[in-house]
Amino acid sequence: MVAGFAEVAELAGCVLAATFGGDGTPVPSFAVGEHRLRNGLLVLTLEDRSAPIVTFQSIWSVGSADERPSVTGAAHFLEHLMFDGARKYGPKEFDRRLEQAGGSSNAFTSFDVTAYHEEFPPDALDLVLDLERDRMLHLALAEESFQSELSTVREERRLRNEDDVFGAAEELLYATSFVAHPYQWPTVGWMADLERLQTDEIRQFWRDHYRPEHCTLVLAGDFATARLLPRLEAVFGDLPRGAATFPPHSTEPPQRGERRVRLEREAELPQVLLGWHAPACTDPDWKGLRLAEIVLSEINSARLDARLVHELGIAVGAHASLDETVEPGLFAVGLTAAPGHAADELEQAARAEIARLAESGPTDDELACARARESASALRDLETVHDRALALGLAQRFHGDWRFALERACWLDAVTAEEVRAAVARHLVPSNLTVVTVVPTPGDEAGAAPSGGAAR
Repeated sequence: MVAGFAEVAELAGCVLAATFGGDGTPVPSFAVGEHRLRNGLLVLTLEDRSAPIVTFQSIWSVGSADERPSVTGAAHFLEHLMFDGARKYGPKEFDRRLEQAGGSSNAFTSFDVTAYHEEFPPDALDLVLDLERDRMLHLALAEESFQSELSTVREERRLRNEDDVFGAAEELLYATSFVAHPYQWPTVGWMADLERLQTDEIRQFWRDHYRPEHCTLVLAGDFATARLLPRLEAVFGDLPRGAATFPPHSTEPPQRGERRVRLEREAELPQVLLGWHAPACTDPDWKGLRLAEIVLSEINSARLDARLVHELGIAVGAHASLDETVEPGLFAVGLTAAPGHAADELEQAARAEIARLAESGPTDDELACARARESASALRDLETVHDRALALGLAQRFHGDWRFALERACWLDAVTAEEVRAAVARHLVPSNLTVVTVVPTPGDEAGAAPSGGAAR
């Protein structure tokens, strides 16, 4: 049980009723309202009167996976342009007006989603609704702003994907692992595409994808839902639905053998990235792989760190990650060699730990620690009105139901050690593996690894 939660707790002004999972983990339950506007736009509301603040979040079911070759980076670039002027509020006015009212904003883009958020005092709500309607309906895409933001995005790509060794290796891992599915290209886009993107292409991408049926609005904070809903209907209910239809993404064919690629870069130490194809986040096996990820690299006694860093002393860093994606993604392991040790040495040691997990599964202690860590993480994601709104919106996007954000605290409770072992044995196999080896050449030390997704 996570400390600090009572059976019924008042958290941040909302009544947080908690039922309990199988191991005593509290399962929070907020009074979330679900509403459909007349054009089909989904609105989630969560009142919280503990502090005079409101968060408005728009979660769009569009990301880099919805691009096509030669127009990569469109989703992330459009995220930038959404702050750069519309019919009523011109260039730079969105942030200027919001900040004058005491608010702030930001956004991010990933493979499957583009998310925007504003936080502001309650008396700025009408302004925010007006700002959002303006850019949803009348985005300007002026040529001057277009070229300025495109220059900014190119520089972001240089910093995160070209000048950063880990970023370059990660990009190569996905480009090699995927041969058909659009997860193969980076969210920020290929530089060649960023050099030639045209205003008409981005405008068409906006017209096609920024439609109410692709959006979930989440509002949380200091407001009265009964008075808010008519305003939302008046502001957003007449946004036109889209006419474009889209074929399914290309299905990635099964990998039939190990793939290896060598990346020569200026770096002080060798690095290795291992990537296995993994199921989508709604697949039953995803839970087992999530627990494997935690056992390998997130708990205090994580296997990769314990074996490679502390026991053998052959690595200075070892980390596992699992994509939470709408369609099948990757389970990846990133390794950085200790001075005097080779990439092959790291790779073999990491693969031996994964093989051991595939053979015997996690111990009871590891399973308990992993479940507790996931529960604590899920509860932390609900601490503030901003966190709750984002968790609800992302749960709706990735799992098809905002309630998953509230259930996540105990969603791994029923996963057994055998299910973890079986998922690892089924997916983390040599025929499903791609290996990127970073071979150092003389030069400056590599930069730090970037965070997931591309942000404004």
